[in-house]
Order: sequence, then structure tokens, then C-alpha cells
Amino acid sequence: MRSACVITNQYKDPELCIARELVALLKQMGMQVCSIEATAQALQVPDMQAHPFDVDVAFVLGGDGTILSTAPMLAADNIPVLGLNLGNMGFLSEVSITDMQKAVKQVMAHAFSIERRMMVQAQIDHPNHTLNALNEIGMFRSQQGGIVEISVLLGDVLIGSYECDGIIVATPTGSTAYSLSAGGPLVDPDVDCLLITPVCAHTLYARPIVVPGNSVVTLSIQRARNGAQVTADDFQRVPVEQGSCVRIQRAPHALQFVRLQPSDFYQQLRCKLTQWSCPNLPK
Repeated sequence: MRSACVITNQYKDPELCIARELVALLKQMGMQVCSIEATAQALQVPDMQAHPFDVDVAFVLGGDGTILSTAPMLAADNIPVLGLNLGNMGFLSEVSITDMQKAVKQVMAHAFSIERRMMVQAQIDHPNHTLNALNEIGMFRSQQGGIVEISVLLGDVLIGSYECDGIIVATPTGSTAYSLSAGGPLVDPDVDCLLITPVCAHTLYARPIVVPGNSVVTLSIQRARNGAQVTADDFQRVPVEQGSCVRIQRAPHALQFVRLQPSDFYQQLRCKLTQWSCPNLPK
């Protein structure tokens, strides 16, 4: 390891104290350090947009939202990411911030494995736009209200048309996020699939559908009185009009997670989800 990118959530690390501590630790170990444009000047490190060296790993300080917001960039550049949790959920973050020094030493010693997580890509026909996401792509009614009617096709086959608030197409990683809240199933991240989950559909037959990971899902707006929008992990939003289509499929790049110990998805479910609802259950 020769170089690292430090990305922090300035709402959770407002004075950048933790980020500065991490930068100092990395430099002490002989690492070149850069950051993204938003924090590079405050951290007094090179801007990632113009850094003169290749980045071997990214340390992301924050919660799941911070990882989701940077996932498209890190995946496209094939940069492995280690999440240091400053938030509440921590489903994607690998370690607690209290273990930061130990984690950095482990990374420097190459004592880790890489876990690749599928990302999903949306190609919007009008306006012509491409979005990438780790959790989900969604087509929703506009914030002005009123339901939309969306047709869902798997390849060339019509699955159905739904009068609803929206449709989510999620990855297995995203099965624990918005899709879960909308009634979708929990899916082991090793399963190669996509999830199609209607949101507040005005029908009795709307149910989530699990399709193969190499599927192409097309969402088409049949009716949208007040317009609609396509979102990528709720960080990117593109307004679309009636008649617009979005083609959704596996993205060309996966996000690489640095794992310092074997990942146990079911233990995470028990600790992260069950414990919040039933705090007296054993961990």
C-alpha cells in the first residue's frame, strides 16, 4: 500500500478531527494521501480530481449514506473501500471508529480480503442520462403528489403495470434498505439477482419479484399527472415526464469492500435490525 484517499462526512465529523487524525496516521506510515474536492483543502492534502498518484484504498468516514454517495466514483475507479462507521446503521461500514488505528495497520499489512458487491446502472432515454447505484434505482412520483402508472418489463416481457408511488429495482446489498421498508425480501449479498419492489401500489396483486442478476428491467411511465423522477440511492435525482423509459441492469463495475474479517451477513441482520426492534434478544 502506497496511497490512500480519505473521505469524510462533514456533518458527522464537523471539525474534521477524526479525518485529520486518520490523515496523520497514514502519513506517519509513509502513505501518500489525497481526498475528494469537498474536503481536500481543509485536510491540506491533494485533490483527488488532480492527484499525481494512483490510489490503492479509500477510507470512508461516516455511515452507510457516505459510502452510497461515493460508491459510483470508487467503483468506476476500481478503488477498494474501507468504511469507518460514524453513523447509526453501519450496515456497509466495516469497523467502528474506535478501531481505526488497528484497522489502518491491518490494511497496511495486507491482512484483508476483498468482497465485490454488484452495482446497478440506469440508462434514462429522456433526458439522456446514466445513473449508477449500490443499493437501488427507483422511479417515483414527483414530490408534488399524485400517483404514477409504471409498466415493468423484464427483457421484452411485460410483468405488469402498477398505479403506485414508485418502483424500486434493488441489488442484494439494497435489500436491507428502501426495498425492505417497501416490503421487499432480505437477500444474501452472494445471491446474483435483482429485486423489483413496487412502492405503495394501489392493487392487491403487487408483490416484490426477484429476477436473475443479468436481467434487463425497463420501467416506463404510462401516466404521471405531476411528473416523475428517477433516483439513484436517493443521492442523484433526474426529473422525467410521461412516456419516459429507464433501462436498468447490472453496472459494469462492482464496488470492492475491504474486509478485515470474514463477513457474516446473518449476524449483521441479527445485530443491526433485530436488536433495534427487540433490544432484549441475545446478540
